[in-house]
Amino acid sequence: LRLRLGGAHELVFAFDAATGLERLRETRFDLCLADLHMPRMDGFAFIEAARQVDPALGFVVLSAFDSAENLRRTIPLQVYDFLSKPLPGKADFEGRIPEWVARTRQRREDQELARQAGVVAGEREAALLERDVELVASETARDARRQTAGLLTTVHAQLLASQALLGTTARADPRAAQFTRRLEEARRTAEAAMAVTEAFFDTGYGSRDTSPAVGDEGLRHAAGIALRMCRGEEEGKAVEFTPGAAGLPVRGLSGVGFLLRLPP
Repeated sequence: LRLRLGGAHELVFAFDAATGLERLRETRFDLCLADLHMPRMDGFAFIEAARQVDPALGFVVLSAFDSAENLRRTIPLQVYDFLSKPLPGKADFEGRIPEWVARTRQRREDQELARQAGVVAGEREAALLERDVELVASETARDARRQTAGLLTTVHAQLLASQALLGTTARADPRAAQFTRRLEEARRTAEAAMAVTEAFFDTGYGSRDTSPAVGDEGLRHAAGIALRMCRGEEEGKAVEFTPGAAGLPVRGLSGVGFLLRLPP
């Protein structure tokens, strides 16, 4: 093997199965040529153990014992080939090594793609979970704003009633007049808070099912969610956004529906 392959390939030898397994743990190889009759562990057991160490590695069996039983036992091991000793000519041995090496490298690539797909799937599940949490949080925020709007309306009505009751007294009592001014300030503050709350329900998130999506607002929020989902700030990612027509609605979509489509 050294004479025939040493000039074109980097070779590592092991003269028993235990040493071979140690080599596999130390280095990643493109191909393993294994005998069947070896000290302490035969080739069948060695290949099974080696596949646990390196699942992508390909094997070619070299043996003088090419009996039907040995050939049958190699089938489940999914070896590339079973070559009988003495070794065949160049076309059937040296000429086939590039093909065997390419198969191992393709296996490694396929396994890496599968691993990456698993990572992507996990990230997608995390993103879906984050989306659900965000929707629950936004729904809770909407409920809180609705309650706040109702309370502000009640406070506003009570302030107006108090001002009316104090109207006559305030003209005669300076202290009452000062109190009336405070009530007026409180009424204006309540009106401002009501305006902010009502404005929320006019946005694309006020009602999950009916509030129309607004292009600029939806894109800005979608970009923010997407950056959080992919940890954009940690990785130095950014989104450049130039607003278009202010308040332009998106036909046929609610604000939340718009967001659900954009961040992924």
